[in-house]
Amino acid sequence: MKVLLGNSLSSDLRGFFKQAAVDGLIEVVEGRMSRYINTAAFAEDIGDVNGEPVVIVQSAGPSGTNTTNDYAMQLAFAIDALKNEANAGPVWVIMPHFCYDRQDKSRPGHNDGIGARAFSQMLKAVGAEGFSVIEAHSEKAMNFVRDAFGDANVYNLDPSELYVEILKERGMENAEVIGPDKGSDPRADHLQKLLNGNDVHARLRKHRSADVSQDTEFDGMEGDISGKDVVMVDDVCDSGGTFANAGKHAKTEGGAKSVSALVAAGTFANDGLKRVYEAKTKGEQAAPVFDKIMVLDTVDTSGRLAELEREYPDAKDRVEILSPGSLLLGHITNDIANHPAMKLKK
Repeated sequence: MKVLLGNSLSSDLRGFFKQAAVDGLIEVVEGRMSRYINTAAFAEDIGDVNGEPVVIVQSAGPSGTNTTNDYAMQLAFAIDALKNEANAGPVWVIMPHFCYDRQDKSRPGHNDGIGARAFSQMLKAVGAEGFSVIEAHSEKAMNFVRDAFGDANVYNLDPSELYVEILKERGMENAEVIGPDKGSDPRADHLQKLLNGNDVHARLRKHRSADVSQDTEFDGMEGDISGKDVVMVDDVCDSGGTFANAGKHAKTEGGAKSVSALVAAGTFANDGLKRVYEAKTKGEQAAPVFDKIMVLDTVDTSGRLAELEREYPDAKDRVEILSPGSLLLGHITNDIANHPAMKLKK
């Protein structure tokens, strides 16, 4: 299967795919995606693919000087180049982080644009045949994707099996899995069941404060995590406020022995990674809230981690970037390579 690697991927993930190409598992298509000095996106020098199907892997969380919208438009232009200039057959998009999946509804009376719907329609219009993502934010968002591409041409990849493997390698098979808020409860329930078969786990409950700060405040916890190792899982960590406050509550009020964060996408806006890293417990014996911050490499966080390490040289001991390479490669070589839509001729 031919694979075009987008410019949003981290050097580690790019290296993983290039090694897969050396091993004969995929064939990497050459091409450039970036932006001009006037910030306009471009895709160019895409290799001729001789009518064969192509998978393009491009995430769209902000990193370096590129914004989410930069990566999104570069992806659209790359699809156009593949279909109309490079003689590609069917094109399948893998977006490790689906940047617009939190825009899944319009508020009553506001007539808001629904990013998940518009973006999906755009990708389909420029020539994409199918779409895959890791851990989408909501089923509402994915339903807009399915409306654009058809149910059979959409995958919402579940990283839970990968998480289980990682947690067991770290001796955390007996951990208590919780979410930082109500919306994350279903994925926490699912991971808990896979990890150790436990049906019962604790739940945090939060609300937004009434003052102008709109900070997250926690009302309490259902269940007992006292003296336990806790893994706090969610699909994305953005500004980090909810994670930081949830972790403080779990460790200070809940009495957790340890608290680890586990997220599928670290967009880390406005120093979000630093906010989570610097979170401290309350009291005179204040200590770091998170013993480990584990982030799936779906958004390139290397720049933010490097900034953190310049201020805290030991940050690499507590922040760990986890590779989704095996999950994505298996999806490409099995699901997509054998998908009927990718057998179509141009």
